[in-house]
Amino acid sequence: MEYTLVRSARRSIAVQIKPDGKVIVRANYRTSLQRIENFLSAKSAWIKKHLAEIAGKPALSKFTEKEIKNFIVSAKAVIPSRVAYFAGVIGVSYGKTTIRRARTLWGSCTVKGNLNFNCLLVCLPNDVCDYVIIHELCHRKQMNHSPKFWALVSQYCPEYKTRRKWLKTFGAEYLGRL
Repeated sequence: MEYTLVRSARRSIAVQIKPDGKVIVRANYRTSLQRIENFLSAKSAWIKKHLAEIAGKPALSKFTEKEIKNFIVSAKAVIPSRVAYFAGVIGVSYGKTTIRRARTLWGSCTVKGNLNFNCLLVCLPNDVCDYVIIHELCHRKQMNHSPKFWALVSQYCPEYKTRRKWLKTFGAEYLGRL
């Protein structure tokens, strides 16, 4: 199986299937190739299933520059007010809110409290968009993905697992069109 190996200071091995069918493997700098191959062998059924799903789907066209500019304008009109609302509910402060044309992330929170959101959030169901906003704001209290963090997210978004699953199932289709 062909794949692209990306090494970083991560703790685990992960495999990602891009919307175009490319397989990306992420691993620590010190992880041996044998361990990576064993991991891929163990995940081969999952990888084949997802590659088959991608092959069976019609290729969606890329968003035009005009569409992307419209998404950015819409996101700038909608997301900051949702951030302000949920920040008040959660009881956190934050810095700047930026709307970006990100190819891999839906949102991020910096150590300084600045929030970045993908312009494509306005294309998603409102409850999924709200989940991403809540997720990033909860990082203002827990700057990690520990059980405490997920308990906090659950407190403000009890259906977060369903919304997260929606993003994992359908999100790549949107990101792949950028």
